[in-house]
Amino acid sequence: MKNSTEFIELIEERIGYTFENKLLLVQAFTRKSYSAEHTGIPNNEVLEFYGDAVLSLSVADLLLDCCATQNEKRFGFSAKEGELSAWRSKLTNKKYLANRMRALNLQDFLLASIGDRQQGVLNEDSVQEDLFESIVGAIYLDCGRDLSVVNGIVENLLDIKDGLSKENVSSSPKNDVQEWCQKRGYDIPQYNTSFSLDANGFESCCSIAELDICVRGTGKNKKEAENNAAAAVYKLLREVEESHPEGDLRLDGELAPFWAVNKLQEYCQAEGLPFPAYSVQEETVSGDKHVFTVCCCFQGQSTLGKGTNKKAAKKQAAYLMLVQLGLTDGSEDPFDPYEPWF
Repeated sequence: MKNSTEFIELIEERIGYTFENKLLLVQAFTRKSYSAEHTGIPNNEVLEFYGDAVLSLSVADLLLDCCATQNEKRFGFSAKEGELSAWRSKLTNKKYLANRMRALNLQDFLLASIGDRQQGVLNEDSVQEDLFESIVGAIYLDCGRDLSVVNGIVENLLDIKDGLSKENVSSSPKNDVQEWCQKRGYDIPQYNTSFSLDANGFESCCSIAELDICVRGTGKNKKEAENNAAAAVYKLLREVEESHPEGDLRLDGELAPFWAVNKLQEYCQAEGLPFPAYSVQEETVSGDKHVFTVCCCFQGQSTLGKGTNKKAAKKQAAYLMLVQLGLTDGSEDPFDPYEPWF
């Protein structure tokens, strides 16, 4: 990209924003490889860092505008959390950002090293994604960190109306694993991600503590490494489900309906009833095991669940409440529901 007024105006016209500080726009288009060859010229890595975070917040803000229904005291949403996560993931994933960037045909304006140009990397998805995020970061700083200004640009650049079409939503592995866990009452997965010389990039471990799962994934950047780790975990979870079609797994490998808390909550939502209240009643030690007792109180009724951790006890209490309410008779479950859960 030549730093002429003509080319800068052309870029501004395509992205729909006029910069007060034109140097920020030039920096957004300057790759690290170029600044390595031209000492003293700042590259777009820091702008990309800001842009990644601002883009995620901006998309969440736009989803709020699209899906929120507000009364005097709280927000409601016309979409479920899983749908919102899938939409945000779709609107911010590498492929979608790269395609939106290509539609503007801005890669020719990039300041890149001779090597980058000879290797033909400027049209790669990762480069296009970096450019998109750098532009967003530059706009955010140029407008005085005014998110409303950024939202207007992002909405146009991402074509939000088309992007929010349910037919176009493609979930990410991270969302798939999170929804799997939430549906079955497990904690959401945790990611431990860092740069690794051995992996020649980033390495991430996706773990679900309750299931004693920790699977490694690698990638060129943090997002790619975490998605690869999540994809491997999701494949493992699907294989487990196929081998145990009757229900979900307990930590000891036996089957148990860990969906009980969610099922009771869904019943409350469907009937317009307040959610049940849970409280820890007792903690005892039996041999080398701790046994927790949790009470589930709902509509004047109560049940006691026992487990070797608080969450397992809560799930058993919820399950016994479902039995007490007649929402399940327990006959289909291949375990003793009154024994402490793991």
